[in-house]
Amino acid sequence: MWDSRRSSDRHVVERLSTLRTGDVPNDVTIDDLSLTGFRMSGVHGLNEGDLIKIGLAGVGVRDAIIIWLGDGVAGCRFSDPIAQLEFERTISANTVVEAQFSADPVIPAEIDERVGEDQVKSDSHEPKIFLAAVVLSWAAIVALGYAIFSFLR
Repeated sequence: MWDSRRSSDRHVVERLSTLRTGDVPNDVTIDDLSLTGFRMSGVHGLNEGDLIKIGLAGVGVRDAIIIWLGDGVAGCRFSDPIAQLEFERTISANTVVEAQFSADPVIPAEIDERVGEDQVKSDSHEPKIFLAAVVLSWAAIVALGYAIFSFLR
């Protein structure tokens, strides 16, 4: 039976994380966190006593052990408690990438308005070079075949 007395206070974080059991990654949510452990949801296929690795935003991967399991929820204890600085870093880490997006579409200069909005002008000679290489290759094969046929006659 698991002892519900905690060695440190837990703080609600509700942060997405990656749980690894062996080499298999699973997406979970860390619901709350303390210096000594955490509760996570989205857990399936684990057993009490399993050793896991959990990613902490802004800190990295830490080893932990499953202490108790509920319906898709698990209580875990870190193998080594995290430091206060790591705790503060992970609860304050910003996992959202900020960017500025424009509502105005960017129209490339190559678009030829005379041909239609969906067609792009191509100044590239690559298709022509490829076609010429194919034709020359076949011409060489035909010439070689003709030479062999003439020689064998």
